[in-house]
Amino acid sequence: MKYFKFFVFNLFLTIILVSFSIANAGDLEPSQSPASSMKTLQEVYEQTELIKSSVNDLAREVYLSNCTDAKVPKTGQFQTFSSVDNDDGYLTRGVPWPDPRFTINSDGTITDKLTGLIWLRNANLPGQAKTWSEALELCNNLADNGTTLTDGSSAGDWRLPNLVELESIINIAYYNPCISNTEGNFKWSEGSPFNNIYSSVYWSSTITAMEGDGKVWTIHMKTGVVDRIDQAGTAYVWAVRN
Repeated sequence: MKYFKFFVFNLFLTIILVSFSIANAGDLEPSQSPASSMKTLQEVYEQTELIKSSVNDLAREVYLSNCTDAKVPKTGQFQTFSSVDNDDGYLTRGVPWPDPRFTINSDGTITDKLTGLIWLRNANLPGQAKTWSEALELCNNLADNGTTLTDGSSAGDWRLPNLVELESIINIAYYNPCISNTEGNFKWSEGSPFNNIYSSVYWSSTITAMEGDGKVWTIHMKTGVVDRIDQAGTAYVWAVRN
């Protein structure tokens, strides 16, 4: 029943959105020049996109407020590979992603609207792989430099993401890398929204629980595979903050 209500709510808002667009579009073949009060197709499109985003956010909030299941996000998988229609791509269970998924800020950062986390837009700030201790230090010392990063941050605001935070940015519908674009509906490309993503191993700040192991959990951005490597090994660095 709760999913039916959610569907009806979305349908109702969609009807409102379509009605608004038609009402503001005017005659597509007018007999005279548009009046000053009429809107151009570009203006109508921009307003429609704004309302679409607001409707999506509102619908997501309604879903969450009525959701009694675990509030775990969707994986991003949309293709089904099961003959009995019961795999993730068919069911697509989970909290819906915002549309757009990411916001490109003008200060060198990206906001993930699903988690609220703020990521450095440059996914390879040091320009090369680092050891774990080097990665921790680099992220901790990261701060507003007045040029490539102008978010007003100070040393200590940024950190190396823990394993769950690093996993949250993965979209397993895609491969090489397994990261989506700004909207969240297609594979990442340079600048949409991140820069310099390497299809390689990235550090988390999370140590394995195996006694005496001393290894660190990592994620391979080519496949989304979680693994562990020695602290003295090298991997790429991607900083995050709240």
